[in-house]
Amino acid sequence: MSSPIGALASLLPGFVAGWLARRNPILVGFLAGLLGNVIYSAIFLTQWQPVLEGGPLTVADVALRLVFLGVSWGLVSAAAAGTAQFLRSNKPIHATCEDARA
Repeated sequence: MSSPIGALASLLPGFVAGWLARRNPILVGFLAGLLGNVIYSAIFLTQWQPVLEGGPLTVADVALRLVFLGVSWGLVSAAAAGTAQFLRSNKPIHATCEDARA
């Protein structure tokens, strides 16, 4: 049960951001996922005491890890935001496919 809840929790911020954004919903969803994951990971997933004692190289490693995690979650959130934008547009799927061919 934790996997579906985790998937929902990872997609929901980008989906909501994409649904609410009137301009550039995919970019807004990406930024929501990026910032949200970096903040969450920095607060809850990083054990800062060993990092701070390890010196600047360890701090740089953790910062790089947070950036990579943030970007990957940002891409997932951007896809969720694109889905929300599509659902909000109320266009049927077959009409969208015909628009893409033209």
